[in-house]
Amino acid sequence: MTGWAKTVPQLIVELQSLDNPKLEVRLSVDGGQTSRPITFVENNMGRCLLRFSLYSWQEHISPETGLLQTDCPKYLVCGKKIPQLIQELNTFENMDRVVEISVDDKDNVYPISRIEQSGDCCLLMFCPD
Repeated sequence: MTGWAKTVPQLIVELQSLDNPKLEVRLSVDGGQTSRPITFVENNMGRCLLRFSLYSWQEHISPETGLLQTDCPKYLVCGKKIPQLIQELNTFENMDRVVEISVDDKDNVYPISRIEQSGDCCLLMFCPD
């Protein structure tokens, strides 16, 4: 499913149209080449933002191994499934907002330009081309 700049209701409809509602939703800002789990859903300063918290992730990396520590919070590894994300999106007061994504603690924010199922994940993507 393509089309620039999804609003909250548009995103919900597209998520509900996927065949498997139990998919994990992941974020990609490079057209699906890499993806990250959603760690936070924010309604901040009129912005609807789905983001991966790079800082939180880095706090839980073992300096010895470079791998995630065993005490890493589940939300950093597992992200959100479609029903969880829809439930959070439905709490937003202003449903006309465009949903944006970030994988670097809001340093760069992008609109969702494509949604697709990829294996056992649903990718919310910004496709730069």
